[in-house]
Parts: sequence; structure tokens; C-alpha cells
Amino acid sequence: MTKSGAGHLQQYLDDPAVREVLVNGHEVWVERNGVVEGAEGFASEEEALRLAEALAVKAGIEFSAENPLEITVMPGDIKLYLVHPSVSGVGVAMNFSKRGSRGHPDAPA
Repeated sequence: MTKSGAGHLQQYLDDPAVREVLVNGHEVWVERNGVVEGAEGFASEEEALRLAEALAVKAGIEFSAENPLEITVMPGDIKLYLVHPSVSGVGVAMNFSKRGSRGHPDAPA
């Protein structure tokens, strides 16, 4: 894991053209220059869940079947939304929203 502990997703978080990174189970999508495109996914849903759990630990939040929905702010003012597989129906779901993206709370209306 690198700077924010985002593993292979860090390359997208570091790319200024990427505004959001979406994880749905083991699939990854990025919004780059306003276009959503497929990206390098995870080998398995378990690998994606391990990353989500590691990010939660690093942020000091509980993320589990008992506490399945979490929001935190990562280094670089990246808003991270986590949804546990116990409630998502598709495996772990993560949304990394950079400042200025539609998913970031400071985005213009």
C-alpha cells in the first residue's frame, strides 16, 4: 500500500484527471475527464474487502457487518464511502470522491 494505503487504486487517486474511483465487488471503475471507464480490478471480492477493512482501520473507524456503512476523509481530502457486503448485495462497495467531483460534499450544486 502507498500514501493513503489504497493499494493499486492509489494510481487513480494520484491521477489529476480522475475525479472518482468506484469499486463494486471486485470490479473497479474510474471517472476520468468526465467519462466513466473500467479499470484494473481486484483478483477477488475478498481482496477488495481486505482493502476496505484496512482503510477503515487506518481511518480509525469500525467497518463490519454490524457497522456496514461508513464515510471518512482520506489524505488529500478524498471522501471515502464504504458499504459492507452484508448489505450491498454485490460484495464490498467503495467510492473515492475527490474534491470537486459530484460525490464530494463540497461540489457545486
